[in-house]
Amino acid sequence: MTDCMGCLYLCIAKLKDIPEIPSQGNVFRLDGDVYIVQSATEEDGLVSIELRAEARGGVDGWLS
Repeated sequence: MTDCMGCLYLCIAKLKDIPEIPSQGNVFRLDGDVYIVQSATEEDGLVSIELRAEARGGVDGWLS
């Protein structure tokens, strides 16, 4: 998915495989890249996490 503000990614994980459900605005690391959580919902043991990146490779520049 993409929009005018950057790239959006949908990550789906088993609830038991992540330490907690991330909150909107939190930093989320995936495969060495850094993203910002747009939303996260849990249903039937699966967590859907929508992530935003402003540039390819995550948003490391946001953290400085």
